[in-house]
Amino acid sequence: MADLERTDYELFAGVWSLAGSGTLYVGIGDLDVESEPSDQEFAERAEQWLSGADGQPYFEPATGLTVQVEADGTFTDFGEAEVELMSVPGRGRLVSFEGRTVAVNLDERAPLPYRIDADGTQMVETWAVDSDGDLVRVQHLVLDGIYLSRPGLVYRRVQVIRPDFG
Repeated sequence: MADLERTDYELFAGVWSLAGSGTLYVGIGDLDVESEPSDQEFAERAEQWLSGADGQPYFEPATGLTVQVEADGTFTDFGEAEVELMSVPGRGRLVSFEGRTVAVNLDERAPLPYRIDADGTQMVETWAVDSDGDLVRVQHLVLDGIYLSRPGLVYRRVQVIRPDFG
């Protein structure tokens, strides 16, 4: 997995305060298809979902979480909030994968950013700074191989962290 360039980390570096949360749900069975999809079609649809296809959640106001992103791309989550995220790593790092910025646990060495829980849930967590300068953090989930969920958080920057090029 390739690390991001220093300028990419600078885009995220800072302290961010939660401003909103939301979730987009889709069941693979709810898709507009003529007949029952095959296992192969289910797998392809799940892969498309994990890659970010098919929309983003609508965000409602929310508060209670803070994330601090260092200039080297590592981050730490603080606080508690009533949000629908599958899990928040607590501590992690940002990496570049297939043109997207994704979050992985600090100790994760897997070649892909997919996390697979004990129950088989697949997850990719993407990060982006939108045109308003807000941090948008979205988890792309496939549950039980047939349910698609995309919980997300939007943060506002409250402090900039400048890189130390020492």
